[in-house]
Amino acid sequence: MRPLYFPTVNDIMNNMVTRKLPLSIDPCPISESVFEIRYQPRVPVDAVFGILYSLVGKYFKDPPVSLPILQLPEAIRTQNPDLAYQPHYRLGNGNLILSIGPKTLTFSNIRPYMGWGKWSSFFESLLDDIKTSNVINYVERTGLRYINVFDKGILSNIELEIKLKDKVLLDESTTFRSEILDSGLIKILQIGSTVSISTDGKERTGSLIDIDCITNLNESADDFFKHYREVASLSHTKEKELFYDLLKPEFLATLNPIYGDEA
Repeated sequence: MRPLYFPTVNDIMNNMVTRKLPLSIDPCPISESVFEIRYQPRVPVDAVFGILYSLVGKYFKDPPVSLPILQLPEAIRTQNPDLAYQPHYRLGNGNLILSIGPKTLTFSNIRPYMGWGKWSSFFESLLDDIKTSNVINYVERTGLRYINVFDKGILSNIELEIKLKDKVLLDESTTFRSEILDSGLIKILQIGSTVSISTDGKERTGSLIDIDCITNLNESADDFFKHYREVASLSHTKEKELFYDLLKPEFLATLNPIYGDEA
């Protein structure tokens, strides 16, 4: 298998400048951003949380929260592949969250989004500490996901047309999903128009653009920690390119785009 190419930070920034992607838009539609790592542990699974919490607990104000999956018998959690990568505990500090499972680490920034620079610095600081634990044996994959929520139907404002015979679907409740290969990544694009969305604990009708950039690595922890920043940066660039490729120029103009250096 040909190795993945991960561009340098300069390559990434030059590409974004060439394409003139916005730094931000207002109002910001990002409801949640997630960086997930799926791995195989080097230590017994019941020891993972205690080891990691001793290293990263200092970053979080809130006490650990046990997640509902722990109410299931261990045999079910370990034998069911749908549950194997579910987190068992959650740590929180305002709108920053780390969810820890015996085979997964999930870093989340819930609304308001703080920007890539600050958010990536947050999970990089944690991963620098996690590296010293030797908990991770090898990394299977990473995923960088952005969930964008809009108040109105989105289909008339994006460069995607869904038709049933000669009728273009615009106002109907519609869900679209596609997997797109790009530079060694799998970009999972999901669009929901006129759907029920829960944000800030409230139910409302809106639209969403959900983009998850998956990188299958299957490499040792040592190799992963040498280049995970490049993996995350490439995922972020590809997610951002796809998001802005979707928006029609006239719709983007209504979102008050700001251009400049990434912050």
